[in-house]
Formats: sequence, structure tokens, C-alpha cells
Amino acid sequence: EKEQEGISAANSIVQYANIAALETFGFQPDQFDQLISSKDPESGEWKTPQNDVAKGLNFPSSMNGDNIYQSDYKKKVLRADPDISIKNAHRWRLEKSSLIGGKFVTESIGVAYAWNSWLEGEDTLCRPGGFREVKMDTAELEQK
Repeated sequence: EKEQEGISAANSIVQYANIAALETFGFQPDQFDQLISSKDPESGEWKTPQNDVAKGLNFPSSMNGDNIYQSDYKKKVLRADPDISIKNAHRWRLEKSSLIGGKFVTESIGVAYAWNSWLEGEDTLCRPGGFREVKMDTAELEQK
């Protein structure tokens, strides 16, 4: 199954989101402005969309230690009704390299995330394109 790219975040600012990422948070394919922050060209300040989703996103903008890549990542990325969690996701450190004072220097500028499914609440598995599967407890069904 082809991996769906998710969100690239630097300093907790969303700089890129594809249609699957928009769908994860309930936005339509043309509503990029509801999730992606913009940088004011004059002041250089980031402006985050003023909606509950953009304000409530929880994507760490750095990775611990020497980790530069992590697969099988899971995280509750939005506390809402219902909560949104990504599972079996990938994330990797975004770095910028430059030559400073004759030395090659690499600095971390954020973290990119990719996932191909997400959970709404505890029991609804979702995939891009509107696919939804509700997990059912077979033992509970047998009791009924």
C-alpha cells in the first residue's frame, strides 16, 4: 500500500499537508488554508490558522537524541470529539546543511510525518478516500 505523506512541522507550524492529511482532520481537499500556516513576508512571523483543529494539533517539532527516523510511530495528534490518533506512522527529522566559517554544519529544522491510516476515537479506523472501518468486539457481540 502506498504511503500517504502527512504533515511537515517545524516549530509546531504546519508547512505542508496533502489531501490525506486534510481528510484526517475533517477538511475538504481545497481547504489547505485551514491547516497550513503562512509566513508574513515583511515581519517573518508565522501565522497559524485560527480554528480548533490548527490550534489543537499535537505534532512534536523535534525528535529525541540521535534519532533521525522512526517507523511504527503512534500518537494522539488531536484531542477533540472524537480524538484523532495516527498509528503505524513514520516520522523523520528535517535538516538543513550549510557551510559556516569553512565548516559543514547540519541543523534540525523540524519533523516530517507520514501515515496511511488514522483512528477516530478508539474504534474507527480511517483511510484516505473516505474509507472507514469500525472495530467490533466479537466477544461483546456474542453476548448480545
